[in-house]
Amino acid sequence: MRAQVDCPHRFEYSISNKRNCVLVENHEASVVIRAARDDISSREKLFLVRHLADEGFIPDRYRWFAGFESEFSPGLDWVVDSSWLKEQAAPNKNALSQILKVTGCAFLAWLLMMAFAFLQAPQRPASTHRRPPVPHSLETGSQNSDH
Repeated sequence: MRAQVDCPHRFEYSISNKRNCVLVENHEASVVIRAARDDISSREKLFLVRHLADEGFIPDRYRWFAGFESEFSPGLDWVVDSSWLKEQAAPNKNALSQILKVTGCAFLAWLLMMAFAFLQAPQRPASTHRRPPVPHSLETGSQNSDH
């Protein structure tokens, strides 16, 4: 006989191939499984319940769970409810808005520094398309090449 191990009261489980999140809540006499989406078949639900029991996330008595269609349900409820995800999404929205504010401020600071650098740069006279002057020594050297 196995010793009864305390199960976690509440935990999240992600089903990656379905893109679904599941919240499992252990109460004294029952277990409530809240799925964010209704895209899990009865067979997959049964497999998940047995897997959770095998791994110790829910009590051992659910290893032999017959299924949700049976008239005898031993305190196990499967609910499709995504409201618990909305509670967790709020901090992510706040974090995103903070990141966007910091990025915007950094861009504005960069833009002001670039404007300041261009305004403080030494001014060069506008170039004209005149031929540069030839130094006097070159002009006289070509005439006196007899030396």
